[in-house]
Amino acid sequence: HIACNIDSKYTRFCGVLMVSLFENNRDEHLKMHILCYHLTDENKEDLQEIATRYNNDIQFYDIDETIFKGFPISDQWPIVIYFRLMLPELLDKNIIKVLYLDCDILCRGNLNELFSTKMGDNAICATEDILSRFPALYNRLGYHPSYNYFNSGVLLINVAKWKELELTKKCINYIGSNKVRHPDQDALNAILFDKKMILDSRWNYISNYHTRYISKEEDLFKTKTYFPIFIHFTGTKPWSNLCDSPFKREWFSYQNKTKWKDMIPSHSIKQIIVYRTALLLDAIGIRRYNKQKLF
Repeated sequence: HIACNIDSKYTRFCGVLMVSLFENNRDEHLKMHILCYHLTDENKEDLQEIATRYNNDIQFYDIDETIFKGFPISDQWPIVIYFRLMLPELLDKNIIKVLYLDCDILCRGNLNELFSTKMGDNAICATEDILSRFPALYNRLGYHPSYNYFNSGVLLINVAKWKELELTKKCINYIGSNKVRHPDQDALNAILFDKKMILDSRWNYISNYHTRYISKEEDLFKTKTYFPIFIHFTGTKPWSNLCDSPFKREWFSYQNKTKWKDMIPSHSIKQIIVYRTALLLDAIGIRRYNKQKLF
């Protein structure tokens, strides 16, 4: 069971994420749970077509956003980000775990290892966020840095534990009563700081931060056993001509398997020359390809 929350602007990107999930988990039966904000019938049909093509299931939930009235929103943080807080309450009682994913994520591998994680008494599993190193964060949220700060873009949720702790209600109350800078993420961390399990960064590999440490053999071409499974484009998105992630090209390889295959960003002659030169130097072994634009 895998969930996303989207508005109509993110239908395409959710579709690409779904293709990457399905392509890398062909031996598994996946069910997508889509928490919707004003999706059109056409939007739903586009995602349904992808699920059907791979013999997987999809269910849509039209969310009444008024429960989040007055919550902080912006271009970066639209109201749809809060929908993940309602997810466990919407699911069938027989569902034990659900994996929440942001739609600016690319899947590159099998999910069996992740879903086999023994969560114990923890409500969620998540990876450490790049903000975790800043002391002021903990002063604001009110807990010790030894507990770390996690990114809410990838959450493996223990559904029963979430409901037992009434986390939907607690998170909504927290956001309504406190000043939050990363709205849902701050609330989740403040409430779950001691009820979470930290996963390896391969399950939420934040592209714009980790690119400087990239290993071509291990990360780009997956020739080693251990490589990043989820690439999270938290900064500039792969569908932008400004994105310089080495994983951008891989993202477009999955978009090519959708109805949006012709939607590619425009690039200047200079950008193209720089990119092609970087590929050539990498191919002949003169300089390793690193942080150049991929189209």
